[in-house]
Amino acid sequence: MSLGMKKMAGGLETRVALVALGIIVATPILLLSYIHEKLDTAPLPIGKPIPLRNLLSLRDSSFSLSSLRNGRAVLMVFSAECPHCIRMLSVFDSIEREYGGKATFAGLSISNRDTTAKLISASSISFRVFLDQNDSAKNALRVTTVPVTFLIDSGLILRNEIFGEVSPKIEEEAVKTLVESK
Repeated sequence: MSLGMKKMAGGLETRVALVALGIIVATPILLLSYIHEKLDTAPLPIGKPIPLRNLLSLRDSSFSLSSLRNGRAVLMVFSAECPHCIRMLSVFDSIEREYGGKATFAGLSISNRDTTAKLISASSISFRVFLDQNDSAKNALRVTTVPVTFLIDSGLILRNEIFGEVSPKIEEEAVKTLVESK
């Protein structure tokens, strides 16, 4: 085989390897995009009305988000069994103590009543906690991971979403932006 043919064969092998790598990388991304689209599990769109209206509290009283028309809300969805959620509840509580007069803070547990009640009684959380016993709120909010914080303006429009365990500064800056917005 001549030197020129070896170079062409080497170049062809490289191109085939790059194409194969591209397929390997692109396939999971395309598959996830397809699943999100078909199952409607993409995050809620910012700037659109929040689809959740009523919540059931740990003490069986209901709360309507429509009562927030003149205020803002910060809603954290969490699982009482999730260590990241438990750490973020502490952060959320400290932010609520600072900004609670400017927005309504609430937690929404996707865990069962007993597990949630044990977590709340063992902590010093000062905000209201609601339950999602039949996953209707979780599904309406398209929650696929916890914790997630929804920042909602006075028109019940979603203004921001924060996914996962983040630094207290990131969470606080998002809340500050919400309460200072017109």
